[in-house]
Amino acid sequence: MTFNKTLKATAAISAAVLIFTGCSLTEPDPEMISAKEQGISQMTEGNYAGAIDSFNAALSHSGLFVTPDAVDTNYYKAAAMYLSGDNEGALATYTHLIEYDKKNPDAYFLRGTLYLDMQDAESALSDYRTSIDLSPEDYERYIEIYENLKAAGMPDQAMDFLNLALEQNGSSSDDYVGRGRIYILLNQYQAAEKVLNNAVEEGSAVAKIYLAQVYDATGESDKANELLEEYASSAEVSSETLYVLGNIRMESGDYAGALNAYDQALALPVITNEKDIMKNRITALEYTAQWEAAYSAATELLEKYPNEQDVIREATFLRSRAEGPY
Repeated sequence: MTFNKTLKATAAISAAVLIFTGCSLTEPDPEMISAKEQGISQMTEGNYAGAIDSFNAALSHSGLFVTPDAVDTNYYKAAAMYLSGDNEGALATYTHLIEYDKKNPDAYFLRGTLYLDMQDAESALSDYRTSIDLSPEDYERYIEIYENLKAAGMPDQAMDFLNLALEQNGSSSDDYVGRGRIYILLNQYQAAEKVLNNAVEEGSAVAKIYLAQVYDATGESDKANELLEEYASSAEVSSETLYVLGNIRMESGDYAGALNAYDQALALPVITNEKDIMKNRITALEYTAQWEAAYSAATELLEKYPNEQDVIREATFLRSRAEGPY
């Protein structure tokens, strides 16, 4: 895609913001926050050109230091560019973000995903590898990359990342759970059961939920259901276990049960994975054709976690469904 003058100016503004280093010495500029919020609202309405203008206006108030709001605004702008069809502009913005913070695994992951969408597999794989190198124990990231590559018709490369995950040899409960999840994706249930039992011995509650998934896959559904229900109603229940319970119910097609688990998790006094729960709850609402509720849930999530590009795209889709004759 060839830049026109406006897009060149947009990329230049990103570069100007990101050449500075340091932290904010003052409170965020109210005009910057207002323009940023306006841009977010425009994105959910599908007005991407207007959103880009608003984000640029917000960045013009960022001052001489890179603030968290300036970084977030650049991520938003990259998303707006992508959604408007300006992949090159989005790519330039992600690259500036990486130049600002070369050790941010999320920036490399997002740029890699954009490269993948642009069918530049070599660059995508390079960024994905860098993202993993910067966060080698982030099993969730391995799984995200696996799913992206598999969806892009690159199953061999997708498997490579799962195998990389299995090369990690940590012995914490989180490590055991992470490897257990990978083994489940590989349908290696005996290996999954072994490491998940190790996690249980280390005191992991969420491991028992994945263990239930193993039992379900190996035909021990009664044992799986008993374990799931036990933890859904026990004093040990947590937002993490209810999240996994909801996911398992989603996979089995029990969307009402999944919603119940997500709602139960969000009602807890302590929630350690709110964003993930809210995102999957949106999907459950979609599967049950509750478009208005799903759109409302998406906008609520963006108010709390504004830098979720997939949710921004989803909110745009849901808005059309909620307002359509469905």
